[in-house]
Amino acid sequence: MADNDCYLFVDMNVPEKERKISVLCIECHDEKMPKTGAFYAGSKEGYGPFNFRCCLCGIFIHKADDEENKEKCETSV
Repeated sequence: MADNDCYLFVDMNVPEKERKISVLCIECHDEKMPKTGAFYAGSKEGYGPFNFRCCLCGIFIHKADDEENKEKCETSV
């Protein structure tokens, strides 16, 4: 699977201690939330040891290679 670009955002309507970075795939961003998020060129910049999964449709933008980090980081990015 090739890594894709995405959009990143934080929902400021949730309490501060519950906030996390959320991910949108390009399609969901363009079709459902076009004014939300900052573009991230992950295909060029990389994703590190984290899973990046669209918070709306659930598609993986990037899957971590490291099995140990996979579970730990899936919902933290």
